[in-house]
Amino acid sequence: MSNQVNVGEIIKSFDFPGRTDCYIVGSVETVKNGLIVANVIRAVSEGKAYNFPDTKFSTYEQGQGLFDDKFNRVVVIG
Repeated sequence: MSNQVNVGEIIKSFDFPGRTDCYIVGSVETVKNGLIVANVIRAVSEGKAYNFPDTKFSTYEQGQGLFDDKFNRVVVIG
């Protein structure tokens, strides 16, 4: 799997290593210096959708977070 994320792609960004029931799905707006900024499409916590308080979120590219070597924290889904 490539760690590369491109503008326009849809990503799922997991909140916690190893947990797949807490995440944000978004459309990538920018990628610069390892930081991804995306428009929120959906937010889920403990398996339940919730209203994320902002229209955008940011996360670091895969490989730049703690435990990224053991878990795919940022996944391109579209």
